[in-house]
Amino acid sequence: SRSELIAQLLAGGWQVFPSSANFIFAGSPGTSGQRIASQLRDAGILVRHFPGPRTEPFVRITIGATAECLAL
Repeated sequence: SRSELIAQLLAGGWQVFPSSANFIFAGSPGTSGQRIASQLRDAGILVRHFPGPRTEPFVRITIGATAECLAL
């Protein structure tokens, strides 16, 4: 599910940082990380947002079950 999620995000124009952990760090150009996190939260999907100067445009997405990744 990790590689499929990354492929789908990249196909949607997202920037995804390389990671071997159980999460990915990604963002959608032109959209703030806070807005992404808020919209996903409204849809019942929780991600982490770190409002620092270098991390603001991105969210941390934990790799979950296939169904969870598809929902994202």
